[in-house]
Amino acid sequence: MWTFNLMDAGGGAFRSPGHGLPASTCLRTSRRPGRRPHPGGRAAAALKAVASGRAELIISKPIIREVLDVLARKFARDAEALARVAVFLADLAEVVTRRLKIEALGDEPDNRILECAVAGQADMIVTGDQHTLRLDEYRGIRIVSLRTFLETV
Repeated sequence: MWTFNLMDAGGGAFRSPGHGLPASTCLRTSRRPGRRPHPGGRAAAALKAVASGRAELIISKPIIREVLDVLARKFARDAEALARVAVFLADLAEVVTRRLKIEALGDEPDNRILECAVAGQADMIVTGDQHTLRLDEYRGIRIVSLRTFLETV
């Protein structure tokens, strides 16, 4: 399973049984959470992997809340737009519940990604965050860049 960090404020995980792909992966998006994935870009390619059934997104409620908070606060999204995002994420993802609090990184949102990956039994975390990438691995979960992930799928 892999986790896709939907923005620096949050993240989730993808699961991919069969197909010769990692069983699960956590992905993390760009530092601009209000931007849509560029058509044909790397984030869009990762989302296509989920939409096509090659992977399954896993996310946690605290991450969804943080994503919505950032969209409202920094990008002035209205309640209707936030509701659509919440429904989209819930429909696209398996929502997991944190089983333990992790404090491996100095940034609390980064720790939520680790918590989600552990709770969702991820095999890979995909991120652009340099502090998280420096871990290389957490509890047997590989941590890779989006480019490396896309080379895998």
